Amino acid sequence: MTRRSSDDDTFSIDRRDVLKLTGAAVVGAGAFAGSASASSTQFIGCTQVCTGTDGDHVVVSTDDGYECRLLDKSDEEQATERDDLAFAAEVYACYQTDEGEAIVGVLHRDADAGGEDTAVAGFCLNPNDCASQYYESAEEVLSGLDCDAYDEIRPECVGWVYDEAGEEYPEDEESD
Repeated sequence: MTRRSSDDDTFSIDRRDVLKLTGAAVVGAGAFAGSASASSTQFIGCTQVCTGTDGDHVVVSTDDGYECRLLDKSDEEQATERDDLAFAAEVYACYQTDEGEAIVGVLHRDADAGGEDTAVAGFCLNPNDCASQYYESAEEVLSGLDCDAYDEIRPECVGWVYDEAGEEYPEDEESD
């Protein structure tokens, strides 16, 4: 191929330019795909949580300790269409606790960690004030959590979390 010059109407592109353009397209597509797989969750007080991602787990404080429960958009009791959440999804899975229970967090599967046969999750605490009475720290919750859904659970939050008012948590430090 040839480059366009001011003398004629031809255009060229060399192998190096093709490789640079191809590399940029692959990197851009990978970044877009990675951001699309991240989970978004909104906690409504300590009794309800909604996510747009299948396969996340809600962490519930019960009389017997902490349990993880599947958030499933195909479950008729959980699947719902909403327009009052801080993020958009076609269908949401919303989990409602039983009386005497409280939602203290959510486990988001980390698609970028582990391997094909290893399920790794990040733990996100419920940012609403009502949740803090059910735990001292994320580590305390994780040490008492009975959850066989993941091979490894890390105390770092993966994804986006919103409080009851729809505010992103933790707050973006750059926007202050």
